Amino acid sequence: PNNYHVYGRMKDGQLIYILKCREFSGCCMRFCCSVNNRQFTMKIKSSTQGENNSTDDEEFTDSLIQIIKDCRCPCICCIRPEMSIFLTENNKKLGTIENGFSFCDPIFNIYDENNNKIFYITAECCQCGLLCRNNFFGKTEECNFFIYKSGEKNTPIGNICKKAAKTMLNIADDYSIFLPNDSTPEEKVLLTMAGIMIDYQYFERNHSTK
Repeated sequence: PNNYHVYGRMKDGQLIYILKCREFSGCCMRFCCSVNNRQFTMKIKSSTQGENNSTDDEEFTDSLIQIIKDCRCPCICCIRPEMSIFLTENNKKLGTIENGFSFCDPIFNIYDENNNKIFYITAECCQCGLLCRNNFFGKTEECNFFIYKSGEKNTPIGNICKKAAKTMLNIADDYSIFLPNDSTPEEKVLLTMAGIMIDYQYFERNHSTK
């Protein structure tokens, strides 16, 4: 199962460890299903004691946020993969992230709790980091996904960047997420979780920590 560690960057450049995320899924789902079909639950909790690489399930009994990705069988533009994000305490839905259909450029649609589309994220398909993502050339190149407000396409308001690996020995993928300045806490959660979905849909490998 994948584990993710989320950091916030202060104005002075210092990184603060804020969230830890753990996937809960069965072995059959991970090894036998494609990423589009794959079903899992992810639990997310704040970290107040520094980074902890423990994969003990009991550590996540007090999680703050929960992601649910149902098993899907996409057919071109129908039944597209999506993740739903909930607050664990009251099961309030924060929104949904959908990997939309596109012939060329990948696209992700972000919906709020009322199923209103508020953002979309897209990337140029010709980036080396995307075209060659499973070999040396792709791993050592950055890949940028740009965030736009729904209905707008001229100026991106943020981006999600998959960082280039410093060496081929790296087993973890690193991402930088630049969020819109005026985004609400709920929108920040959705856009941050969109970075996780991008990793699953386009850069998934048998890694344990990211």
